[in-house]
Amino acid sequence: MGFFDIFKTPLRKVPSLIDSFWSKVAEDDYSQLDPEKLKQYYREEFFVKAITNISASFIFADGFSVKSEDHEAQEILQKIWDNNLEEVQSAGRDASLFGNAYLFIGYKNGIDIMTIFPGKVSIIPNPADIRDYKEILITHIINQDLQGVIQSKITTRLTPEFIETYRDDKLTEKQPNKIKEIPLIHIAYDRFAGELYGTGDITEATIKAIKAYSDTIEAARKNLKYHGTPTPVIITRDTEAAENQIKNWDMNKALLLPEDSEAKFLESSRPFGELKDFLEILFYNIVILSETPEFLLGAHTPSSLASVKEQMHPIIRKTKRRQLIWKQAIQDANRIILKLLELNEGYKFSTYETEVEFPEPYKKDLKDIVDSISKLVAAGIINEEQAKAIIDDYLPQLVEGENEDTDYNPEQNWQEENA
Repeated sequence: MGFFDIFKTPLRKVPSLIDSFWSKVAEDDYSQLDPEKLKQYYREEFFVKAITNISASFIFADGFSVKSEDHEAQEILQKIWDNNLEEVQSAGRDASLFGNAYLFIGYKNGIDIMTIFPGKVSIIPNPADIRDYKEILITHIINQDLQGVIQSKITTRLTPEFIETYRDDKLTEKQPNKIKEIPLIHIAYDRFAGELYGTGDITEATIKAIKAYSDTIEAARKNLKYHGTPTPVIITRDTEAAENQIKNWDMNKALLLPEDSEAKFLESSRPFGELKDFLEILFYNIVILSETPEFLLGAHTPSSLASVKEQMHPIIRKTKRRQLIWKQAIQDANRIILKLLELNEGYKFSTYETEVEFPEPYKKDLKDIVDSISKLVAAGIINEEQAKAIIDDYLPQLVEGENEDTDYNPEQNWQEENA
């Protein structure tokens, strides 16, 4: 075992049932869900991919803006982020799937922003403050031959003082860290106090529901294949004559049956059995656990238990929560970028402090539609009631009725929608 292997991040296991009500002093949690396993789920489970991409797209739907008292710094930073939006969106997908994303800020003939796969990163925090990172290790396994038999391990060790490179645990390069802070930004979703790593949209509970859904679908497929094939049935009084005809029957010729005989095909009337009802329960579990509206997953029917407007609230709240995390992360990245520009390009900025602003989800779309409808009202083509009905139809998740009942009753709501 190499020296850096002792810093490998432990993987979070599904907890066993609680067998005691007595608690103990909590320890800092350095574990995380297995990134390789989550990546496999992303490629194999359709719900995992959909939930991850939907969550990431909502956060960066309209981009973000950078504000600074130094106008030159503001202009430079905005241009850098606009040119690296694809990298940021990739990190957003990582954060949604793995709960953690990493942006490495370097300089190679200009600012170089690169997403690092979470499975390659190990964080060594200050024991007294888990959010204070003493050093970060980035490990790459390189195949030296096409068969992958001979491998080398390249480890980059980042500290506020030095940036070191190791090949198979042997130091090969050491450079001073001139900006005096680790040039790697860690974006962590939904982590509790005392946790080093975050948790994304795909939690243990979500995976259980998605796997159960997939297993049920597979069982239904096999059941349909077995019971879905029609079975020929012959109804006759002369069973002996019918049996002789069937024994000598050429499939390419007509079947001659005794008089008053009848041939039918027996088909299963409900090959799925009760699976459909069970799938619906699992589907709503996935919707609730992932905070993803059901209609975005491709199922919004009159039997839905919540309207489109009501379904949007959870994902908008989740989006705002995630955007707060990204605001701080991008502000930290801005500070590193400005320091690197001063070191490598001779800039002198009056401040490293910046503000990052995300637009309200779909606020821009709402404004465009309202402006267009206002022109129709002003021209007398439609009246105000018709205008509000159009907005309700286009963006029901953002339009609050004046007399909306705040005491929401799910059962009453379902009865009204299905009346």
